[in-house]
Amino acid sequence: MISIDFTAVFFGISFLVFIFLMKVIFFDKLTAVIGERDAFIAERIEASRVAQGKIEAEILDQNPTELLKQAKASSNSIINEAKNHAGKDKDKLVSSAKSEFNSKLEAHLESLAKEEAQIRAGLDKMVSELVGTSVETLVSELKTKQKALS
Repeated sequence: MISIDFTAVFFGISFLVFIFLMKVIFFDKLTAVIGERDAFIAERIEASRVAQGKIEAEILDQNPTELLKQAKASSNSIINEAKNHAGKDKDKLVSSAKSEFNSKLEAHLESLAKEEAQIRAGLDKMVSELVGTSVETLVSELKTKQKALS
């Protein structure tokens, strides 16, 4: 005979609801923020490449060797600055996303713990009622058998 563990089923359903809520509430927003940040970084890198192209064009018009050295140094410093700035922003976003995720996870885990406690309390009550009924049945059967033997 197949027996169904309703606690496991309930936990599975709760977990699926949790995953769905995390996707809707957290992951969609996180991917949108990361997408915006990637676009911003791409714009900054493209702007630095355009600036580098302008400087190289000016260099070709003027003293090529000295201006080229200056332009490359300037463009490399701009690119490095953009990368450093992007890295710092990325770290901040990841840190805030992790803290938000952890706080929501803790809240959900507390909720699951409360639900588990309620389920356990209900099961304890059901078990005690079942034991009481079983004891009463056994006592009445024993009395019946004792009367039959007497």
